[in-house]
Amino acid sequence: MMCEKCTCLKCINEQNRRLLVKAQEQLATELNTALFNPGRVAVLLELIKALHSMV
Repeated sequence: MMCEKCTCLKCINEQNRRLLVKAQEQLATELNTALFNPGRVAVLLELIKALHSMV
């Protein structure tokens, strides 16, 4: 278990990995939703931009 306040590289990498996994899961959910609801496309595009800026 890692401390949320730890600033060592190992913990920061783990935090980033967890955030990326969470974002990927949210993106998959939004993709499925956008297929049936075109109004969600704007949200999907924002998620893609956010993920792209993380990489």
